[in-house]
Amino acid sequence: MITKAVLLQFVILLSLSPIITYASIRDVLNATCRVMVKKSEGDLWGGGSGIVYKQDDQFIYILTAGHVLKDKFICILHFFVNGEQYPSIIAFKHQCIYDPPSSGVSNISDLMLSGNKDFAIVKAPIAQFGNKKIPIPIPLANKDLDLLSGGRIMSSGSSRGEWPTAFLGRIDDSKSLGFFFKPKPNKGRSGSVICDASGTYVIGIVLWKLPKVGYGINHKQIHKFISNYENKQKD
Repeated sequence: MITKAVLLQFVILLSLSPIITYASIRDVLNATCRVMVKKSEGDLWGGGSGIVYKQDDQFIYILTAGHVLKDKFICILHFFVNGEQYPSIIAFKHQCIYDPPSSGVSNISDLMLSGNKDFAIVKAPIAQFGNKKIPIPIPLANKDLDLLSGGRIMSSGSSRGEWPTAFLGRIDDSKSLGFFFKPKPNKGRSGSVICDASGTYVIGIVLWKLPKVGYGINHKQIHKFISNYENKQKD
């Protein structure tokens, strides 16, 4: 027999759990893209993942990791919307910061001191989508939002250039500039989005895979980089 006390506990647990719906996961997966890059026509393709986070009258804007772009000039996006692979979309580098840790990503203290300068935005003309549905942007979380260790997350990306997949995880250790998370990402997920568990907003971008955890830049640093870039454009 279910007592009132047991029922009350169930209601409390339900209210504390993130609501994960098919619509939110679908929207995040649809807004996830494969980012293919190369320096010149004769080079081999490399790349990672990205997420549409903003749209204006002419362009969609995609967040990714700086080391995905680095010095590359040719950028192609592949979207997989509602189970359909779209034709290739030509994108342009909008903003890119990349200053890797001097001793490599295995040195966590150096990684923290580096300032997480590994961030990029590419933009793609809306006109290239033709009559195809444009993915719904997943907005960047408010810069005042604090991330707590133990918080639940969802990440979506194109591992090794395949169709996007998503996983649920937790923030293992939240720092001022970024956070460590579990499970660690598969190889090839650089630039993948990290959202809150319900897929409502972007809280980070996957940068590195460490032995036991993954590491991502947080939304506060992304806001800072975007703001600095916009201020320079006004000067």
